[in-house]
Amino acid sequence: MSNAESPYDPPKAEALKVPEDPTSAHIGRRFLNLVIDYLGAVVLMVAAMVVAVIVGDENTIKSIETSSDFLFGIVASFAYYFLLEASFGRTLGKFVTRTKVVNEQGLKPSFPQIFARTACRYIPFEPFSIFFSDEHRCWHDSLSKTYVVRA
Repeated sequence: MSNAESPYDPPKAEALKVPEDPTSAHIGRRFLNLVIDYLGAVVLMVAAMVVAVIVGDENTIKSIETSSDFLFGIVASFAYYFLLEASFGRTLGKFVTRTKVVNEQGLKPSFPQIFARTACRYIPFEPFSIFFSDEHRCWHDSLSKTYVVRA
């Protein structure tokens, strides 16, 4: 008998595209993402402060001057990562390096996964977790069950 498909065989469904090589976004790309995204978050913080000063009244300006820069930085960077990854599945760094965030099935991650991914970035020493993983995944990847793959 030949290996040709019989017209009487049931139709075959295409399987979901699971990332075959979840480490395709290697450490070099991941590091470049980190640097570009850090700069992107800083630009966002500066832009938010400029807008607040331009459109704000005296009380707004005083509250910016007396607010914690650390807290403002956390809120701005959380907004940067969360809004971009929830909207596009990519941050500015991922656009530049042609990578994207996917879930375990290779699809766009869910809203809760993106939230968990963003929140996990604030675990102390989290950026160094990539060096302790065989798959070159950071904790914000593994805990949210997401991957960074080539787009």
